[in-house]
Amino acid sequence: MAAAGYKTIYGPGTAELIVSRSRFIAQARPVSDEAAALRFIGEIKKQRWDATHNVWAYALDPSAGRCGDDGEPRGTAGFPILEVMRKEGVQAAAIVITRYFGGVKLGAGGLARTYARAAKLALETAGIVERRPFLTCYAETEYALAEKFRRELARQEFPITGTLYQDAVMFTVAVPPDRLESFDQAVAELTAGRGKIRRGPEVYLAIDQDKMLLPGGDDHE
Repeated sequence: MAAAGYKTIYGPGTAELIVSRSRFIAQARPVSDEAAALRFIGEIKKQRWDATHNVWAYALDPSAGRCGDDGEPRGTAGFPILEVMRKEGVQAAAIVITRYFGGVKLGAGGLARTYARAAKLALETAGIVERRPFLTCYAETEYALAEKFRRELARQEFPITGTLYQDAVMFTVAVPPDRLESFDQAVAELTAGRGKIRRGPEVYLAIDQDKMLLPGGDDHE
């Protein structure tokens, strides 16, 4: 995945279509690797064991993607799903589309269009976002400065992703790699040089229209 960020889906998404009496249920899910994609596909096949077809595709990065037609005519099902993911630029995601046959054949073109449409709807309901790299930083301050610390970091657009209250207050902060120096300076000024900073791992956080999306709905502009 590119260091500058990549497009993926924010969460699970489901869409449903009825076309010529056939029922198509499209489910999309973020996946971290091939093993996770295969587990997801297996889960849906087990859950929808009575379906006529469980067609699937997943893309891990721009050059790594696989798909399966699960009994549909070759090239009419899995490949159209994968093509939608590629056109949208989405990676680290998998889609399974379940079909319950309604007795009317759609033809190769009709099948391809329907699977592509269902895949696009599933991606839209999952929410297409960009994930950008941030460095996790742990900043410690005394209780008396905690609220001032919180307000100032928010003003300077350093998102706090976690808070731990012990002998002191430990903030977990997501810092863009090119703003590390500014972050260190902000902490030093806020704490008169007494604040402690520790670096953590690099993480990819979801961005939608320049708004950071954090688990639990605690989003940051």
